[in-house]
Amino acid sequence: MVTEPRVSIYLAVLNSDDVWESTKLEKQVQAMESEKRAMFCYTLGWKVDEHGKLDTSEDVHANWPREPVQELLPYLLYENRVLASSVLFRATEARFDSSLSYSGDWVSLLRIARTGPAICIGERLTFWRMHSRNSYVRSERQVHEEVRVRSSIYSNRANWFVHGLPATDIRQGLAQNSRNLAALEVLRGNRGAAVKAAIQAILLGSDRHLGLRRLGVCLLLGKGRTLLWPGDRTQFSNSNPVMSSLNFD
Repeated sequence: MVTEPRVSIYLAVLNSDDVWESTKLEKQVQAMESEKRAMFCYTLGWKVDEHGKLDTSEDVHANWPREPVQELLPYLLYENRVLASSVLFRATEARFDSSLSYSGDWVSLLRIARTGPAICIGERLTFWRMHSRNSYVRSERQVHEEVRVRSSIYSNRANWFVHGLPATDIRQGLAQNSRNLAALEVLRGNRGAAVKAAIQAILLGSDRHLGLRRLGVCLLLGKGRTLLWPGDRTQFSNSNPVMSSLNFD
């Protein structure tokens, strides 16, 4: 009896008017086929404007790891620097939350990163198009959604301590998430929620972090938005919505 080889099925994301380099998918599939433990694969990239001009003034990936096989969970706990259009998922692992308009890719990566490593293709093969009409522009809805995601990351904190990852790295990621959450609550004008999130960061072991000290000064002076978000013009209604917690299982 001849057994047919098992066919791997992958799911790639290409958002709106972003751009791929022509060899992107080929290189990603080859990498995923050679590393069966990997749950997803992503590439490096640059921003481009509406005319396709490269913007190399800011590295989207900053100081994130760039080795071929990596554990991204500690990093994803506090932010997402993986370009959404750069990701190739194993189709069996991909899950998306239809209630999210801005952070769906982040939440999907968080869920998957709990189960195994990622592959990074260290080449600029994805180009994130930036203009005034796409979702990277900060808005009231975007801020509310990010607060929901960050609050859910903290409320699910016990689930992030997965086997094989250093607990200190997970705690540091959670602490930085809480600092970022506190800053967003300052932006929304929720001083009480900002203080609560800052205390969470302290309890997670980040009381000596410069950013947290600066946040504390801002809260004490009552000038947090001016100092933490200079020039930000996001307008908020008088009340913030009640948001359900996300399930990352």
